[in-house]
Amino acid sequence: GSNFEFTNLAVKFFVDNTPDYAGSVASASDGVLWLSLQGNGNLTGTGTNIGSGSDSGTGTGLLDVIGGLASGNFDTNTKLNGADLVFSSSFQPIFDGNGNPVLDATTGRALLSGTFDVKGNSIPEPTSLALLGLGLLGFGATRKNKQA
Repeated sequence: GSNFEFTNLAVKFFVDNTPDYAGSVASASDGVLWLSLQGNGNLTGTGTNIGSGSDSGTGTGLLDVIGGLASGNFDTNTKLNGADLVFSSSFQPIFDGNGNPVLDATTGRALLSGTFDVKGNSIPEPTSLALLGLGLLGFGATRKNKQA
């Protein structure tokens, strides 16, 4: 196994209703910024068979909300170190039908596939809070009437 660490982690989510995206994976920023996240500390992880063509591993880190349309709903500071969200990821090689790693035509390196999860708490919208408040007022009024 090998430990690894990434610094300056940034994740951005965009909303776009027009199918006109023409860019590379690294520059995927078409549309309106919905949520912008920045690493709170480093992303750390552990990998096995790194550089062998059978690379696999997992990583985890903390994220802070720094902007976007939805930032008010996710900027909670409820995680470790005042972070807003927990980021976790995993990766593994892509294999062909014969069990061999699929190689990049340009670099000759094995292609990897992976997933990531971003978990956190969201701040309820004002309507939900208002309904909760009205419900509590109703319980209070009912109790007061029973006591009288």
